[in-house]
Amino acid sequence: MRLALRSTVSVFTLGVALLAACKGDDGGLEPTDTGVDTGDGGSSDKSVPTFAGLKTATAKSETEVALTWDPATDDLTDASRVAYRVYVATSDGGQDFKASWATTPAGAVTTTISDLLPGTRYFIVVRAVDEAGNEDANVVQKDVQTIDLTAPKFAGVTAVKGVDRDAISVSWAAATDRGSAAPFIKYRVYVADKAGAEDFTKPAVETGPGELSATVKGLGEAKAYYAVVRAVDASGNEDTNLKEKYDSTLDKTAPKFDGVQKATVLGTSIKLLWNDATDNFDKSPDIVYRVYQSKTAGSYDFTKPVATTLPGTTEYSATTLDVSTVYSFVVRAVDSSGNSETNVVELSAKTAASADIKPPVFGGLTSGTGIGAHHRPHVDLGDGRLLDEGRDLLRHLHRQLPGRVRLQRAVGLHARRRHLVPGEGALAQADPVLHRSRTRRGRQPRDQLHRAVCHLTRRHDPAHHRRGAHRQGPRPDLAAGHLAAGVR
Repeated sequence: MRLALRSTVSVFTLGVALLAACKGDDGGLEPTDTGVDTGDGGSSDKSVPTFAGLKTATAKSETEVALTWDPATDDLTDASRVAYRVYVATSDGGQDFKASWATTPAGAVTTTISDLLPGTRYFIVVRAVDEAGNEDANVVQKDVQTIDLTAPKFAGVTAVKGVDRDAISVSWAAATDRGSAAPFIKYRVYVADKAGAEDFTKPAVETGPGELSATVKGLGEAKAYYAVVRAVDASGNEDTNLKEKYDSTLDKTAPKFDGVQKATVLGTSIKLLWNDATDNFDKSPDIVYRVYQSKTAGSYDFTKPVATTLPGTTEYSATTLDVSTVYSFVVRAVDSSGNSETNVVELSAKTAASADIKPPVFGGLTSGTGIGAHHRPHVDLGDGRLLDEGRDLLRHLHRQLPGRVRLQRAVGLHARRRHLVPGEGALAQADPVLHRSRTRRGRQPRDQLHRAVCHLTRRHDPAHHRRGAHRQGPRPDLAAGHLAAGVR
């Protein structure tokens, strides 16, 4: 009996010694990696710790959150040997309790979790685990948002386009951000009418989350605008890019134009003239004109002009038209934006009976010289032919210029020498002094040329001839250089 007792004490003493060898400096047990002893694998402890759950969650930085709680209790495991598992989700109640974010050392009542995203809201649950591996099932949850001090990464505006007389459309590619997914990033559009003049305290438009374009309205017509776009994350951090693009609002105002002003017939061509149009955006040299032509006045297809002029042109010639035909025209001004005014000013003109607009080629008379008192003056045609100044002269003129003979004053001639010289348009000119033929003997009866002139004068004004005004010196209109008659 005594031997058996001594053996029992020896075994007990050995067990105490071994246990003491496992104590740390503070007399406690060093925790395992999980704080849970699973070495014997056959524990009969099936009770979970009693734990109130997570007490506080505080963001420490863009990627870290500090957690605290009160110690759990357990019927077999001392509080100093209870470990804690941390479960994290980005949605309310979304924790996966089969995969913890972190496990604390045994006895810990605080921890800091890291590798989080900036500006992100997290939902956190902490559970206690005893030495037997029993985990409580509390669902006490705390939510916290990490700090976000970093602006999104953004390439800026990609395009600006005028879409109306007072609006531009601005577009861009999505920004990226560690704390905010692309669908949660907003954008601010800044607009100015001069390059680099945007006021970044006053966005013209702030988009909804995830939008990649915006329309800015209330602008001036046909005016250039510059735009800068900046990305803003869910925490309000805004990037600072200065990338700028521009375009003009649309010009929807037609030019001001008085329409066609003049139509001149040149054989089977009709030349049109008009004054410059004006425009709110374009200068006159940039405006083109559409010409509409019709054989029926007031009837035009304004979708089909017969011609569009070059910019700044203020005339147009319609050629190869039908002879003896009335044509009507309307001309409209069009600016560089394609705006056409709608005037209905119309001019009509009738083409000539022939396309020939060139006058006959005629060298005209060269001279007519008086040869004395008893000789009739003759006409030198310059080709070796001499004509009497009377009937032969008139017949010759009639053959050369039928219906177009005109006698006018020839300045600088005197009574003793009489000339018929070619005039403008191959019309004959003569000195009105032929009304009086002077000789050495004084005044003599009129010669044939004088009678021819009187004949023309009489046809022009028979009453004048009957009054005998031809005997009283040149007519007042002859003195002014105007004696005309037709020969048929």
